Amino acid sequence: MALIELLTGADLNVSEFRIRQLAIRNILSCNLGIDWEMYDTKQHAAFTVLERTNQIDSRITCLKQMLRIFCKVDSFEEFLKQVEELDLDYDYYSFKTFDQNASKNWIDASLNGHKNLKEVFDKPSTKDLCLILGLPKDANKNQVQIKLRANPLNYYMTLFAMSEQFCDEIHINDPVQCAIVYNSYNNSIDPYIRAFSDSSTTSMFGQQANRNDGIDVLHFLYLGRMSRLFTEDSKMQDLAHKVGVPCLALAH
Repeated sequence: MALIELLTGADLNVSEFRIRQLAIRNILSCNLGIDWEMYDTKQHAAFTVLERTNQIDSRITCLKQMLRIFCKVDSFEEFLKQVEELDLDYDYYSFKTFDQNASKNWIDASLNGHKNLKEVFDKPSTKDLCLILGLPKDANKNQVQIKLRANPLNYYMTLFAMSEQFCDEIHINDPVQCAIVYNSYNNSIDPYIRAFSDSSTTSMFGQQANRNDGIDVLHFLYLGRMSRLFTEDSKMQDLAHKVGVPCLALAH
């Protein structure tokens, strides 16, 4: 995700092109272990009953080719020209759209969650939710938000929503089959599920969902059980602390 973010923002101006080119050069030259798997593939793979292909993701091949070109050229225009000559299945604008769609999906999910939660608060079932959370039946939204963030219900609501999304994509309508998908979750993306749950709870209670929040959350897909997050972004540090991911600030 970080490499795609760096690459797709290089068209802003000459200064951004130079800064991002240097950053990508440094990343690729320092022998870091890079997880090249795309975010949607990681989400899909977390549910073991969903069919996986053994073929190499051509998006990764195209991304690597573009990054090699990007590190060598003298301008963004020259980069686009060389990429166009290769006639790749996925070019620069494919990844620009990919990055934008990741943000849009996050915002849509947050807005839908906000709408659904508002409907819950307009119905008598609110009392049931308060009871589950151990709150008085007349608890206000702020009290519910704080309690919901820390409650396992929040985690399982996110997990359920994700499994339902995959069921919709492959046209599964049978509740029994949907339950099989849900129960096949292998815990491989737990940091992401927790981060999404916490962040979407904030949006669900009326705070505006924005592009950067969605991209920040996606980074948690690439964190394993023993991973640490290195960042100087205070919002990501705070989120990492909330979901139990060790976080170290970058030294200046």
